[in-house]
Amino acid sequence: MKKWLKKVFEQILPTISYIKANRTLKEKIENPDCQSNSSYKANFDQISIDSFRQKYLEAFDTKNKFEDKAKTNVIGITIAITLITASSGMINTIINRFSFIWLHWTAFFILLFAILYLLSAGIVAIKVLFVENTMSVVDLIDLSSDNNDTKIKYDDCINRNISRNIIRNNLVFASYICIRNALICLIMLLILMTIPIASV
Repeated sequence: MKKWLKKVFEQILPTISYIKANRTLKEKIENPDCQSNSSYKANFDQISIDSFRQKYLEAFDTKNKFEDKAKTNVIGITIAITLITASSGMINTIINRFSFIWLHWTAFFILLFAILYLLSAGIVAIKVLFVENTMSVVDLIDLSSDNNDTKIKYDDCINRNISRNIIRNNLVFASYICIRNALICLIMLLILMTIPIASV
């Protein structure tokens, strides 16, 4: 039952539900001791430096993919804002068709939630692009080195960057959910507007 409620909460308030998870990941990034989680560290001699370099570069490719998704969300939000503008006409239609005050207020709050969801989605998507856009990098002097110390530095950067990408993934996913919820609110407004009953 608690898991079910948690899932519902995550769908209704996605930005809040991921704050705790991202805070834990940031603590992991900032704490060097938390990065020492590679089970293969004792076997660094058996792993080529090219393998570390490949994993290191993959993390940057993943970062770019999440940023592209965030940009897509921002574009989607601009389109949704146009729908929100048009939805004011839906509110007027509902007010003119029905004399139920509670229905008027219901429509108002649905529209308000849609606007808040879109604002949250935009803020979260922009956060991916401008706030959470840092990466851990290997020092220039180590790029051409091939020893265990260099492998350890690569491994540390890889682990930190993986955690940063998980943070980006959480934010992009939260942004998607907010956009989806906003569209659900607009659909609800449309349903209210087209209820097939006589005007009262």
